[in-house]
Amino acid sequence: MTDPDFSRLADLHTLGDDSIPELVIELANEHTPELVWRNELGGLTFRIGDHYVKHNPRSTGIDLEREQARLQWIAGRHPAPHVRSFGADEHAQWMVTDALAGDCAVGDRWADLAIASLSLDWNFGEGHQRELFDAYGIEPDEQRIEYYRELWHLES
Repeated sequence: MTDPDFSRLADLHTLGDDSIPELVIELANEHTPELVWRNELGGLTFRIGDHYVKHNPRSTGIDLEREQARLQWIAGRHPAPHVRSFGADEHAQWMVTDALAGDCAVGDRWADLAIASLSLDWNFGEGHQRELFDAYGIEPDEQRIEYYRELWHLES
């Protein structure tokens, strides 16, 4: 990833000037939290032993309670992380999940969304991508979409 257009993606795997939230340190007990992902809004995902902890400041606008509901809904229908606990206070929300076995681990959702949105064009013609992103409640991240599509084309 030496292409300057994608160099900032590497920053999403470091804490930068941020510190590990106290709550995450408390949840870790004897384990050392390992940062897995930092989203552009300030949400952090850590691996702690065989669990993951998502920590989102309220300022991110990401509602982990909705994510918890989606994970509970899909349980038994498809491999998905089991929610061990959920919490919230006036500053942040957090969720602890079990790690998935095998290759079903934490990943960047844009890896899937970039190709899913491209597939819409192939299968239904142009003009449906906005509906997909609206359904997810997100704005398209053009830089990540381009990055993952380039990877996909290299592997195809």
